Amino acid sequence: MKKTKILSLTAILSLATVIPNAYAIKDGEKFKDWTAQCKKIEKKEICTISQPSLSKDKKLQTVVVIGKINKANKLGARVITPLLVDLRSGLKLAVDGKDVAHIPYDYCDNFGCNASVLLNDNISGKLKKGSKLKVSFIDMTKGKVSYPISLSGITKAMEAL
Repeated sequence: MKKTKILSLTAILSLATVIPNAYAIKDGEKFKDWTAQCKKIEKKEICTISQPSLSKDKKLQTVVVIGKINKANKLGARVITPLLVDLRSGLKLAVDGKDVAHIPYDYCDNFGCNASVLLNDNISGKLKKGSKLKVSFIDMTKGKVSYPISLSGITKAMEAL
């Protein structure tokens, strides 16, 4: 009897380490300063986390979106900036004042210009340990600009993905 209880408990605990990722994140769920968004695409639930950077007058400056980018469950980040940026210079990401990535732009559409990066262990580790992400790029009307993104809650949010 005691052995059965131990095996049952072991089975439940082993499922608990596998199942949560499928159910850990819900659309609209808040992870401190990060928010989850989930959509069904081709019958599959796809979830991301994101955080916008807003100006004092509540205008959108930039958005950082993080999600799984391939079947190997690797995380990637997409940074969306306004139009009229210097595409040749790309954008820079810094965590707590230290550069972590220089990213070329992928494309621009009606919503803004998009740059993507694979979140390798080095970048992920810095994001999880940091407190402030700074997104910097050259705006063709304002020159070099930098926008802050809080990293509060990013560790749990990334783990939930």
